[in-house]
Amino acid sequence: MNVTAEILKPFWARLVLWSIVAGALVLAWLNRFIQDDAFISFRYALNLVNGHGLVWNPGERTEGYTNFLWTLFMAVPHFLGIGVVQFAMCLGMAFFLGTLLLTYRTALEISNSQATALLTLALLSTNYTFIAYATGGLETQMQTCLLMGCLFFAVMGTREKASGGMLAGYSVLAGLSILTRLDSAVYLIPITLLLFWSILRRGSRSEQISRLMLLCLPAVLLVLPWFLWKISYYGDIVPNTFYAKFNSQTSMIRGAQYLFSFYAAYWLLPFVILLPFSLRFILERSPRHILPITVAILLWCSYVVFVGGDFMEFRILVPIIPLLMMLIAWLIVEFVRQMEIRYALVLLVIAGSVYHAVTFEMNNRIGYESISFLEKHLTPEGGNWINMGRALAKEFNAGSEVTVATGASGAIPYYSGLRAVDLYGLTDEHIAKYGVPWTSVPGHQRRAELTYLVSRDVNLVIGGMRRTPGNESRVHSYEEMRGWHAVIHSPRDIPPDSCLIEIPTPDGRTFFAWYIVKNPTIDKAIETGKWLVHPVAP
Repeated sequence: MNVTAEILKPFWARLVLWSIVAGALVLAWLNRFIQDDAFISFRYALNLVNGHGLVWNPGERTEGYTNFLWTLFMAVPHFLGIGVVQFAMCLGMAFFLGTLLLTYRTALEISNSQATALLTLALLSTNYTFIAYATGGLETQMQTCLLMGCLFFAVMGTREKASGGMLAGYSVLAGLSILTRLDSAVYLIPITLLLFWSILRRGSRSEQISRLMLLCLPAVLLVLPWFLWKISYYGDIVPNTFYAKFNSQTSMIRGAQYLFSFYAAYWLLPFVILLPFSLRFILERSPRHILPITVAILLWCSYVVFVGGDFMEFRILVPIIPLLMMLIAWLIVEFVRQMEIRYALVLLVIAGSVYHAVTFEMNNRIGYESISFLEKHLTPEGGNWINMGRALAKEFNAGSEVTVATGASGAIPYYSGLRAVDLYGLTDEHIAKYGVPWTSVPGHQRRAELTYLVSRDVNLVIGGMRRTPGNESRVHSYEEMRGWHAVIHSPRDIPPDSCLIEIPTPDGRTFFAWYIVKNPTIDKAIETGKWLVHPVAP
């Protein structure tokens, strides 16, 4: 009996399909997590619901998020009074399921092969990065799902008897994906060109014009008003994060290292080597959609190199992982003839994902953080940032006019509810454009000067945790404070009456905060003697 043939029968194909999908959902939920950057969107959404608008601090219009549509979704749990973390996780899982089903349907339409479609889904469902970023609290799976929807509608829209609804559907999803993240446009370039070519090669001139209108108009009606609103509200089309991330020490070498690390970590380098040898095969014998998919992968990889990669474990590559697995599955089934080599290549991809999930923690050499490390920032076992934010909320209410500055500009500002300045400038226009160049790590290239924080009336610059509460006060020198989060050019930058204080967290530990601008509420708390105070020597 031919086992493969049996599997490909309709009943068994559906059984295998839903078994893979169910397994992927279970794995994704077991690997669920939340990361600090998600709380940036949560804070914008909370301020929107509270009537302040889409702002980081009330009264300050700075676009410090890159995921407009996702941020609007995050307003829903705040409006309903339900947990935003749980809502974000469940919504991410819903988009994850959508991505899985759209990937399968698209692979089936392109290859006309049940084996290729199921293999694509199996490889995708065992990719650790793709599974883990089903959650995380950011827009990753939403963008990926919308882009896969675009590809599916594009494939259906290039058929000889395709309806105009497919083109309109593509246009709507393309507009929504750009509203989710502007960089979706990079992915959409070759797919849109494919649709243009498909429209212009058949039909009368009037039919071509009407179909081009269906292809363009819905996206324009979605994106153009948004652009006009951004200009009137924020004064710019691109978000402030563009200046923080790309207007400084962006390193293409770091981006190339990041990209290479992804392919090496997942043992995918053999397929990178195989690709040049298979280009002729792709051009001559592949379905017409394989080429634009290949171009989309190459364009996105080039974009990743150009922006210097990311500091998070391969998150920026998630949107093209379904395309990668589709291309790999198609090459294995169509290009490789020996069954033994086919099985070996499939096992290589799956084993590479397992190896990566088990062994990868953090690569300090190129500066990106593992998924488990991202999660630990928030937990008591790691940075304890959630408890730090809650401790600030307990000590100071929103009416105390206390302002904090922190590089961990997610959970700490969100849970504290206090006016906050991001030391890396993601939500601060001045730091993003004029902060001191510091590193080439994406999102961390520039850093605030202490003198600027003083001019912004920042009271507390938040530092790290002390595992056990201290019981002795000691003087901290200028040299020690130079290693603090804000940039200090000379001893004259340090306010003469500044000090370090230790603020207790709910779990019995303390964290440091540099008190630089006087505030009556903070002075009163210090006078009670419940905080340990460390003098700072200019």
